[in-house]
Amino acid sequence: MNNTNAKSVISCLRTVFSRFGLPDTLVSDNGPPFSSTEFSNYIKKNGIKHLFSPPYHAQSNGFAENSVKNIKKAIKKAFIEKTDIEESVNRFLFDYRIAQHSTTGVSPAILMFGRNLKTRFDLIRPSQSQINENNIQRQIDNFNGKQKDMQLGDSVFVKDFSSTSSSNWLPGKIINQAGNVVFDVNLGGNRVVRRHSKQIKKRESSTYPLSTEITEIKNNVTKNTDVSNSNETFSSENSASNNLDKTIISETTKTNADTQKNDNHTGDNISASDIGQQESQCGSSRYFLRSRIDK
Repeated sequence: MNNTNAKSVISCLRTVFSRFGLPDTLVSDNGPPFSSTEFSNYIKKNGIKHLFSPPYHAQSNGFAENSVKNIKKAIKKAFIEKTDIEESVNRFLFDYRIAQHSTTGVSPAILMFGRNLKTRFDLIRPSQSQINENNIQRQIDNFNGKQKDMQLGDSVFVKDFSSTSSSNWLPGKIINQAGNVVFDVNLGGNRVVRRHSKQIKKRESSTYPLSTEITEIKNNVTKNTDVSNSNETFSSENSASNNLDKTIISETTKTNADTQKNDNHTGDNISASDIGQQESQCGSSRYFLRSRIDK
């Protein structure tokens, strides 16, 4: 502090009180800022009891004098070890505030905040969040509790508070988990709402689709239709090609059959002619022999 007037002291005390709250009793010496009317009015307005120590008897305010003695020791140690004074004082205050006091039996942190400050030793202990999760899981296992089954991407119904109807639920999709039981839900387009898990219900996206899901379904149906049409066209072309091949094979078979039939008829004609000629020759021979015998 550059000044020790009442206004500067009150400003410094306001900073302390804003962090730790108002005390029941304030003990000070008989200095001018503490005995001024302005300081006295400030103390009375905040309901603080102000006690003065006897002149030239600092031992009357033993708590303050003891704290000053400890701080002096920390500063002296920093000079000897040639370390940063501010760092050494902060380390000393941290250790002092978490240490158990011989008179009260608890640490100053517990007296002030109702809890101990977190230290590096707490890293080897189970975290409070892990303890809470284990307790919740034990309740679920032993008492048939409900497990939160909301996941990112789930199709859900969310309560619509923009409508006066108590039964108005809108379809949406979970896009973010903001907390243990708080989720951000997309209702289609750029509309996103935040709801508690109790304001969310599971839904079947196929039964109650979103507008964006309807668009995706239409696009998928269009793609499937195009693929089916192309497959049908390809099948028609294959059928036509197969029919053409069958026609060509049928015509080829018919041509081969006609050719074989003609060949068979030609062979029959040749055989009959030869037989006739042979029979004619045989008849002439028999006639010649009979003529010789008769003579």
